[in-house]
Amino acid sequence: MNKKYDFLFLALLSTSLLVISGCSQTKKSLGLERMQPDEFTVLDHPPLSMPPGIGLTPPQTGASAKHPQNTHLQAKELLIKQSLTTEISSVSPAEQALLNSAKIEESHPNIRQTVNQEAKVSKPGEQTIKKIIFWEGKPSGDVIDPQEEYKKLHNKDAPGPLN
Repeated sequence: MNKKYDFLFLALLSTSLLVISGCSQTKKSLGLERMQPDEFTVLDHPPLSMPPGIGLTPPQTGASAKHPQNTHLQAKELLIKQSLTTEISSVSPAEQALLNSAKIEESHPNIRQTVNQEAKVSKPGEQTIKKIIFWEGKPSGDVIDPQEEYKKLHNKDAPGPLN
């Protein structure tokens, strides 16, 4: 009799735990529900936007990249109408060492034009592309006209084993 009550107690306990675990508040309190951060508070870059035109000038060689301001500071500036930004040092010593090891002083100033010119020279012709795509050639065999075949099959006077 005692074993029977133990079994019933365990069955009732496990069933109640299963029922309670289905509740959202219980899942939160037990840590079973995953909390996802708000993407608008985590994101620190402004959203991408289309440039005003296609004719943008390429960046100058060696010029520092334009770092966007912190979005919280941008919001404060919009609300308060005064600049709250602090000047950040442009290049750290580690970055300067990396740039020196990359020898950016010796970089080619017209690299974009050089790359574009090389791409034009190495562009394959139409005949080469057609040879690559249609390498098998034309299939052999006779081409059957479907309308003629339909007429042949449905003509009662046509000679042949079907009539």
